[in-house]
Amino acid sequence: MDTCTRAQLKLSLGKLRNSRAQAERAQPVTSPCISVCKMNDARGLCIGCMRTIDEIAAWSTMSDAARLAVWQTLPERACAWLNDTRSA
Repeated sequence: MDTCTRAQLKLSLGKLRNSRAQAERAQPVTSPCISVCKMNDARGLCIGCMRTIDEIAAWSTMSDAARLAVWQTLPERACAWLNDTRSA
């Protein structure tokens, strides 16, 4: 993985961690999009928000409970991706 992508992952993880509590309190639950919309084909995740294309497409029709469930997974996805890049 290139240095630019690794730096973007770190930035995304930081923004996700900082925004998560606020997004979870909002009604409706806000999107984790940080306007860095770039899908990684190998992982099937957006490098900006860590969502799958299906999660992104369905976001506007999801219930708040479903949105919260997605939010719960995002920092873990980013951490796993960063950990994978360290060993590569």
